[in-house]
Amino acid sequence: MIEELHYFATPIYITKQPQFLDGVKAASAEKLKGKEANKIYPVKMSDSLIGEPSIDEFCKFIGETSWNILAGQGYAMDGFHTTITELWCQEHYQASSMEYHVHGNNYLVGFYFLETPENCPRAVIHDPRPGKVMMPLPEADMSRATIASTMINFQPEPGMFMFAPAWLPHSFMRNESEQPFSFVHFNIALIQNPDGACRPPVEIV
Repeated sequence: MIEELHYFATPIYITKQPQFLDGVKAASAEKLKGKEANKIYPVKMSDSLIGEPSIDEFCKFIGETSWNILAGQGYAMDGFHTTITELWCQEHYQASSMEYHVHGNNYLVGFYFLETPENCPRAVIHDPRPGKVMMPLPEADMSRATIASTMINFQPEPGMFMFAPAWLPHSFMRNESEQPFSFVHFNIALIQNPDGACRPPVEIV
């Protein structure tokens, strides 16, 4: 008999919070005004949404959820509070995609999906272990998520949040839809409380 143990898992957190959709869409549309799609990659990037009063509750939810996620992972969070370092909207047009990348100097990264037309891109997470990536074996069935998988994809839905470690490589497939695909992207860092006391778990900077 062989006992199978799994350690050093990669957590992904998904929650549906449609109550924020209308407000975040409106704030994003305002910040996208006057922006033009990149000539090489057909995507529009909004100005920062940080500090936008109309989405205060949305930002509070992101910060508090992030704090709770890190505390739930076993980190000593009582001496820290979360801070949203980046918060912006991306609107991807047909054939646009997002390449493989990570976010340095942050602890969590996330998405809040706004418009997800049929044939829109799927969110993809990639195996972060360089040793395994260097020594791949063929997968028996790439349609199944197994230990052999090198990437996993998720179907976005309007009002859906995804949270993940900022060190986790992620990307988006190409947009096959004629309609724009949009989401809010955010990054989370930590600020140490100077006296070690537990403070409100979110700060917007």
